[in-house]
Parts: sequence; C-alpha cells; structure tokens
Amino acid sequence: MISRALLAAIAVAAIVLTGIWLSDRSSTLAAEHTLLDRKASPSQLERGIEQAKGARAANPSTDPDLTIYGLLLRLGRNREARGVFESIVRREPDSRTAWTYLAVTSQSTDPAQFRRALEHLHELSPLGTRAP
Repeated sequence: MISRALLAAIAVAAIVLTGIWLSDRSSTLAAEHTLLDRKASPSQLERGIEQAKGARAANPSTDPDLTIYGLLLRLGRNREARGVFESIVRREPDSRTAWTYLAVTSQSTDPAQFRRALEHLHELSPLGTRAP
C-alpha cells in the first residue's frame, strides 16, 4: 500500500515538473520565434521579452536571457541588453557566448567594458594561455 502511494506521488511530481518544463520551453520558443520574425512590431517584441522572462522563472539555462538580449537590441534598448549579459557573466563567468555578446553590446557605448570583455575572452581562450 505504501509503495503504491509513493509511486503515485512520484508520478504526480514528474507530471507537474514536466508540465512546468513544457510551459517554460513553449514560452522560450515563442519568444525566439518573435526574435526571428523580421516583421515583428515593437509590441510583439515587448511580448516576446515578457514570454522569455516568464520562461526564465523556473529555467536555470541562459537561453531565455539570450533571447531577451536579442529582443532588447531589436528595440534599440542596448543598455538594458548589456545589463542582461552582465547578469549572465556574473552567473556564468566562463561563458564565452555571454562575454562575446557583452563585448559586442558595449563596443560603442562603454569602451572600458568592451576592453574588459575582450580581456576576459582572451583569458578563456585555450590559445590565450601560455605553456608553463
């Protein structure tokens, strides 16, 4: 009797977690679709940001943040986009993708940040290290 109850509880938990994951994935895909839609209006881009933020709530991946970054750039909100990548590099200091995007975003607006990002990318590069 206890084993059946335990099995049922595990099954319910698995169903709930799968539902959350599917909802987050669906929101991420919808936001990515908006990002790639060249004809998306500013209001659609804003909706995409909200979808990606919703997906980020239960998703430790940086995929929703990458989508938010792209949507913010499309809206011309470069400073906010840079803030998204500053958040990613704090959470994942070894993410070459985040450091690259941070460099691209800050190149024309913050030369010091741009240099720091390039220096960090150089440190992360296996070719950037010297043999002992």
